[in-house]
Amino acid sequence: MADKVIGAQQQTFPNIDLALAQLGVMFEMAPDAGEAIFAIARIVGWIAHAMEEYAEPGLRFRALGVYMGDRP
Repeated sequence: MADKVIGAQQQTFPNIDLALAQLGVMFEMAPDAGEAIFAIARIVGWIAHAMEEYAEPGLRFRALGVYMGDRP
């Protein structure tokens, strides 16, 4: 199935939509199962990112600068 779709779409590259469609067809899932899988995966990624950020020191990207010019 994927070969036929990729062959018909020469202007674009396969993305997650194609992978989820192939997964749904192979395992005979409900029509909206791909959207649910995508949403769950996105939420898991957000949680993992938040856990990584909480482990880092706070405000580590804030620039620390001191003005060295003349006083007005």
